[in-house]
Amino acid sequence: MDELYKKVSECIDKKTDKYLKFLEDICNFETNSYDKDGINKMVDFICEHERENGYITERKSFEKAGDVVCMDYNADKTPLITISAHMDTVYEKGVFGYPPVTKDDTYIYGPGVADCKGGIAVGFLAMSALKECGFDAANIRLLLQSDEEVSSELSKKGTIKYMCEKAKGSIAFLNMEPARENGLVVSRKGIIKTRFDVTGKAAHSKDVTLGINAINEAAFKIAEISKAQLSDNIKFNCGIINGGTAPNVVPDKCSFTVECRICKESEYDIAIDFLKNIANKTFVDGAKTEFTVMSVRVPMEYNETNKALFNKLNKISEDYGFGTLEPKFSPGGSDAADVTAEGIPAIDSFGILGDSLHSINERAKISTLNKSAKFLAAAIIELTKGN
Repeated sequence: MDELYKKVSECIDKKTDKYLKFLEDICNFETNSYDKDGINKMVDFICEHERENGYITERKSFEKAGDVVCMDYNADKTPLITISAHMDTVYEKGVFGYPPVTKDDTYIYGPGVADCKGGIAVGFLAMSALKECGFDAANIRLLLQSDEEVSSELSKKGTIKYMCEKAKGSIAFLNMEPARENGLVVSRKGIIKTRFDVTGKAAHSKDVTLGINAINEAAFKIAEISKAQLSDNIKFNCGIINGGTAPNVVPDKCSFTVECRICKESEYDIAIDFLKNIANKTFVDGAKTEFTVMSVRVPMEYNETNKALFNKLNKISEDYGFGTLEPKFSPGGSDAADVTAEGIPAIDSFGILGDSLHSINERAKISTLNKSAKFLAAAIIELTKGN
């Protein structure tokens, strides 16, 4: 075991309570993806909190999304290791009550405690300890995303493009999504969001034959999509539908959204061609449909580059007493997928261990803040040897 790591580990122990409080503070900001002002206030807090560490800090603003942040420690050094996490959550303000964050002896509860603000706390805890102990073998870069939960739609992919640009040249991109028991996430599904806008003809319901029912047309399309079995990997879900004005009016408008999840980039065309065919197919005479691809998040495929990085991290985990790791698959999306597509070695789930994500029962296991920071620090120390 590296001698520097022993000092860093002791420093992490010393700083854990401080960063547990930091985690509580940033979760109390309740930063829904659409709350640009709230996210920027949290960014202000984070920058002030970490000012004592002297990181070189850059903020980039967007019209609708919150600011993204890049913080460098040892900016003049090589190689580069990038740590990444997102600041936004899926929750509206107030759903957790007040105060939003609570704790007991085992868990901390609240919006984003695991997904993904726990990862932010892990990253800063490890960086702070490495800095205090004099680590100077690499540039550690921490990136904070602001609209990850909505697939970077608010910034029109600007945030993830910024992240990928800042991660170029990294020997490892370590994403701080929630940790997994005895494993690291090496592959994730891609996400395609689409919308169908159906147009019919309004009429009084006393004579429905004079109208063209857009809701009926949408219903037939949804039924066709729901029963589709293109492959074991491709899955569809109709999550939102809107239409109609009154019970006694034949609806002339109906729209619905369909989310599709894929495991490989090669499945994109298969899924889109199927949805386009459904859009072009008419079930109710006279109905018309406009089909729109709203956003695309590429899948994270387990390629040879990421497999090599996982093998290194698994050896580090074994050598440092964290146990043998398994390569894990997650059906959710992640920024690590875009980074992987850029050819940068990337591994997910370096954050805090938690559960009940995206629900009002979201919680994180307090003890894993310390453990995850120690593993992250060990990984940074070992990955940079000989580079």
